[in-house]
Amino acid sequence: MAAASTSENPLKQYYQLVVDTSGETSVVTRDFTNVEAIGYSNVPQFCRSLDEKVAAPTGVVFTQMSGDNPWHHCPTAQIVVCLRGTWFVRTTDGVTTELKQGDVLFQDNTPEHLAAKPGTHQAMHFSGVVGATCDQMIVQLSQPRGPVPDSKSAPGPL
Repeated sequence: MAAASTSENPLKQYYQLVVDTSGETSVVTRDFTNVEAIGYSNVPQFCRSLDEKVAAPTGVVFTQMSGDNPWHHCPTAQIVVCLRGTWFVRTTDGVTTELKQGDVLFQDNTPEHLAAKPGTHQAMHFSGVVGATCDQMIVQLSQPRGPVPDSKSAPGPL
């Protein structure tokens, strides 16, 4: 398996909800890294596996979001894939990011995050739908090393 160069990387970018050491959240766009060209049924495909030292899948949830979800932490580290519709994430930096069909978001701003502080919006986000509903697939993750204390400055997990 040969690693694909960045210029060859056909995987689209993903979004990451990041938290800095003060608890401020924001959304950044990252490139998938360590993408490998692998042949499946004689057709090359570009793949990126999760590093289980960073995060390992523990469950998959299919959900239809409707309405707003006021300030909260994510229940577990997770990857959210927008299947249909549009939803938004508002972060404590005041920016709202819309995620559309096919967009991927990684987030680990759980209540266990070192910057989370009860009674504040630290390490939190506000989310909701744009329109009536948004269908999502959520891949729940365990993080053996815990949430990244300053994911804003750290390399992306994917």
